Amino acid sequence: MNAPDEIRLELPEDFGIEHAASLRELLAPHVDAATVALGGTNVHRLHTAGLQLLAAFITTRAAAGHATRWHDPSPELRGAAARLGLDAALGIAPARS
Repeated sequence: MNAPDEIRLELPEDFGIEHAASLRELLAPHVDAATVALGGTNVHRLHTAGLQLLAAFITTRAAAGHATRWHDPSPELRGAAARLGLDAALGIAPARS
């Protein structure tokens, strides 16, 4: 259940580099929101650029004191974040074996 002031953003299935601009357009309006929940259930295709954009979004929000949480990140998202060493920056626990 979302808190009343929480914004829920469902991330797209495809984080390929060719979709980085649309991902930025999804995230940018919410940089200053009090709390954002990122839904990552449907994420299956990822490129480094998409994960770097997410990391910049999350770290910028954290520096401003805003909370960002995950709702069910896909195994692909967890695995890619861990392989690139971005799991801590993204706040995603590694996939369980």
